[in-house]
Formats: sequence, structure tokens, C-alpha cells
Amino acid sequence: MPFSLWVVARHLDSFEEAIWTGTSQHGDRDTVGAIIGGVVVLATGEDSIPVLWRAAMEPVPDPLA
Repeated sequence: MPFSLWVVARHLDSFEEAIWTGTSQHGDRDTVGAIIGGVVVLATGEDSIPVLWRAAMEPVPDPLA
């Protein structure tokens, strides 16, 4: 957790840089990426996710449908 917050503090202006910096290290990369991504998106908005990354996401079904 401390490493994830350190990355967020240094790369809050770039979702992509934050994710690459956090997941380039050894350890539990998926958890670190999820923490970093969640915090950066909450702070900067969904538009901070690169367009190509959003286009490649799998659709999430609506649980209320």
C-alpha cells in the first residue's frame, strides 16, 4: 500500500505513467495496479484512462438489467 500511494503521489497527472511505474516492480502487480488505477481515476476522472485502453476493455454487464 505505501508503494502504491507513493506512485500515485508522483504520477497523479498521468494514469498511464502511474500504472506502468507501479506494475514494473516485482510483487503483487495486479493488486498494486488496481490500487493505483482506482486512486488516480477517483482523483482525476475516467477521462484520464487512455482512449485505447478504454476501447480494449471488456464490456461489463449491467447487474440491474
